[in-house]
Amino acid sequence: MKKIGLNKYFYIFFSITLCILLLLKNIIVGEIKDPSIKDIESSIRPYGDSEIMEEGDAKDLKKLYGINSKDIEDFILYMPESNMKASEIIVIRLKTKESKDIIKEKVEKRADNQGNSFENYVPEEYDLIKNKVVEEKGNYIFMVIHKDSDKIKEDFNENFK
Repeated sequence: MKKIGLNKYFYIFFSITLCILLLLKNIIVGEIKDPSIKDIESSIRPYGDSEIMEEGDAKDLKKLYGINSKDIEDFILYMPESNMKASEIIVIRLKTKESKDIIKEKVEKRADNQGNSFENYVPEEYDLIKNKVVEEKGNYIFMVIHKDSDKIKEDFNENFK
């Protein structure tokens, strides 16, 4: 009879330990929320609605980044109204994770090209490009070249909490 009692306590102890470990995993690792592109757009729109930026379309995406809109799920693009400005915000929602590296490389290439153009041309704008933010989060790739890059990055990341 003692053997049966020990097995009972072992299963109770094992079940409690498993529950605690699963709870800790969710607290420590956390789950990344998967926001819609509309949610993200509403959080960054105030920065794109300035007098120096305009909203881009699929033709702009192809022209500036070499990315076909059919290869991604969705995107938000705010670009400068003038060639004298470097401010730019792009958020791309990927169709598949397999395309992440290729798309991110194209986004970084765009920033590098802008940097080469502005380096000796407009030093103040070049400083914005040097301080660009490029990151990936879930199914998204995000790049911002803007005087408020840190704030925009913070607002972007809030969508995933």
